[in-house]
Amino acid sequence: MLEAPTLDVPSHPPAPLPPPTPRRTWRRAVVVLFTSLALTAVAMSAAWYYFARSLPGPTGGVWQFMHPPGDHFFGDRDSRNILVLGIDYDYTDSDQPFSRSARSDTMFLLNVTRDGRHVGMLSMPRDLFVTFPDGHQDKINTAYSVGGIPLVRRMLEHFLKVPVDYAVVVRINAATKVIDRLGGLPIRVEKAMDYDDNWGHLHIHLQPGVQTLNGQQAVGYARFRHDEE
Repeated sequence: MLEAPTLDVPSHPPAPLPPPTPRRTWRRAVVVLFTSLALTAVAMSAAWYYFARSLPGPTGGVWQFMHPPGDHFFGDRDSRNILVLGIDYDYTDSDQPFSRSARSDTMFLLNVTRDGRHVGMLSMPRDLFVTFPDGHQDKINTAYSVGGIPLVRRMLEHFLKVPVDYAVVVRINAATKVIDRLGGLPIRVEKAMDYDDNWGHLHIHLQPGVQTLNGQQAVGYARFRHDEE
């Protein structure tokens, strides 16, 4: 609740003022107008401040605009753990991509510190065999298709004994766009890579040597496995 400021009242009445002139009246009107506008803005800001603080969880995202982003992101913690999932996809008979019941091709946990000096990453092998909450065992990359982010987070917290604070899901098309926006990715291609998968819309044709790959080429390089490696 906002409280009105306390004013000191003088013990004797002030001396009478001379009657206002038209010029003084005009100036006073302008001062009163701007003062009223300023007080209204302050009151509205204060009301919005308390309203934003009362919003719960992610729904109260406006809260982050009232404080430094670091305070909103880290809270009372010195570091946070972020789960990053790269999920696979398939195509329908009409050649439309879909990721329903997708598995995670890539899974890693990022740890970032409040001071920004340290970033750690732990990659989880997609074929890691784990026990699910219902008792059955399977590869960890199936967890996302079974229960989405909540199940993956629960399993990792149990397996690694650390909290998972946030989660990010990245699709292949998003990775392609990010690399393109960065201007490409310099990579030393170690050998000739030629592979075509018409169903998966995957076409890889790279020659050996140092080169800057665009998004589609870089994703193809990462996905190439048509060899003994």
